[in-house]
Amino acid sequence: MADQQGSSSGLSSHHQAFLNDLKLMHELYSIEVLEESLKMIKFHVAGPPATPYASGVFEVDMTFPENYPESLPEVMFVVPIWNSCVDPNNGRVHFEGVTQMTVAEALAYVEEMLRANEADEDSLFFKTSRFWTAKFAGGVADPEDIVFGQKVEALVEMGFSEMESVIALSACDWNLGDAAEQLVDSAPVDEL
Repeated sequence: MADQQGSSSGLSSHHQAFLNDLKLMHELYSIEVLEESLKMIKFHVAGPPATPYASGVFEVDMTFPENYPESLPEVMFVVPIWNSCVDPNNGRVHFEGVTQMTVAEALAYVEEMLRANEADEDSLFFKTSRFWTAKFAGGVADPEDIVFGQKVEALVEMGFSEMESVIALSACDWNLGDAAEQLVDSAPVDEL
């Protein structure tokens, strides 16, 4: 029972472990505590050089479970990002093969996601990720981004939102016809 209740400060051992880990990570990262009692933090991570995320800055929210560190946190990119580990619709990070994580491990996981890009600069994945970085994370635009931007604008002119247009085009390898068809097929009937 003492294990669950923690110290005489009234904090549970899980909460005390969270605070101790957070203190250590403050020395390495710029972390903002959004809600200590709910174990919610926000941090910013710069895109690593030689990746499609270079020159971008990504804001990430993390909410740790009540039984920290015995479960996975909820990690959400506030700044949209194109990455195979992130749902482009809501920014939620998908964890594979992991069942629990500390603050340090969660921060390292996000950094490694950005570094672990095996695509070369000529691949469509790299170009798409670089476009998203320039568009949403303040990254440096590439001349090729003009063509991507024109395709986004064409879908916006059809009445779709910019974000859903970017997501559809990215998912359809920038094929305007396929993206338009996907958006029309997924639109509620009353919007058509």
